[in-house]
Amino acid sequence: MSTLRSKLAHLDAVGSVPRWRAVARALTLPFEHRWGRGRAGRPLALTWEITNRCNLDCSFCFLQPDLLNGDTDELSSEEALALVDSAARLGAGLYLTGGEPLVRPDLPAIVTRARAHGLRVGLNTNGLLLASERGRRLLDARPSFLLVSPHSLDAGTPTGESERDALAYVARHRNGTRVLLNCVLPHADAEAVVTLARDLALDGVTFQHPTLFSPRIRAAHASAWTRHTGEPDPGLTAPDAPPHGFERSAWLPSSNGIPVWVKPDLSAAELATWYGDGATTIAARCHYPWTDLRVLADGRVVFCQFIQRTLGNVRERPLEAIWNAPDFRRLRRALDDAGGSFPGCARCCKLYRATSRRVIETPETVT
Repeated sequence: MSTLRSKLAHLDAVGSVPRWRAVARALTLPFEHRWGRGRAGRPLALTWEITNRCNLDCSFCFLQPDLLNGDTDELSSEEALALVDSAARLGAGLYLTGGEPLVRPDLPAIVTRARAHGLRVGLNTNGLLLASERGRRLLDARPSFLLVSPHSLDAGTPTGESERDALAYVARHRNGTRVLLNCVLPHADAEAVVTLARDLALDGVTFQHPTLFSPRIRAAHASAWTRHTGEPDPGLTAPDAPPHGFERSAWLPSSNGIPVWVKPDLSAAELATWYGDGATTIAARCHYPWTDLRVLADGRVVFCQFIQRTLGNVRERPLEAIWNAPDFRRLRRALDDAGGSFPGCARCCKLYRATSRRVIETPETVT
């Protein structure tokens, strides 16, 4: 399957954005990069880290240890519903993540509000609470899609048994909701994940490479950010992780009749770079700040998931006022001036949507 066909197939399997809208938006991006001076058309999606609370503590989580289950002034139910209304005015679909979204009692009401606006809405969940009363009410609200990230499918552990039971429940009661399994690599149970998805007639499996920021990448990123934005580096939010050996053939299972994707789907050279020591990096043109918004649990709007430079807060201004505000436009221009990405962008899962990828030497940290 070609790269473009694979991307479209994944888009259709998830159902997060209508295909026609994603294609139309892709056609406008070259003009925005060239002549838009940082101004972007309507966003396709709003990713909302709806809570920092979670019932698990996974080593690969994007949340820093001091944030996971830490004291966070989360948006109230009233503020959350107002944010959904703002997303609807922008026409942006919702992707709810965390933490674990299902720890919020008002999650079904938030999904119901989004669906009433005609928005596509999905969430990333570890799945353990899907068979609870709150999970049942969530399914009754009919989210567009669920990305279930199983922590362990080992039938010999309580967590594994609970996840299997919850997934079986969802498979029986999903009411048209698309359901995919989503696992961070390397995953010891990769074959079991695919087999389970097939047996439950789910919509596919996505394997995602972990985030690996080496000290060299962090230093190069800090230098590039300061050089192109004129600001101090806000830092890369994901924790460091040591590189480790990795062979694609060692983990990729047969599809067994179920669609399987890898994000990003890396070439051999890119794979070696991703899991290397940072001497080389992957350069690409990132479109994320032109197509997506990201809101944290406390209402802050940030540049992206790893570069959490605050651009406003939905408690103070609506999303519509933040999306093309001068600060946002200036940082988009800085990203273009840097060649389309900063060094830290080389470890972002959104590279599967990027264009003109190539492996290059990591830039010198010249300030």
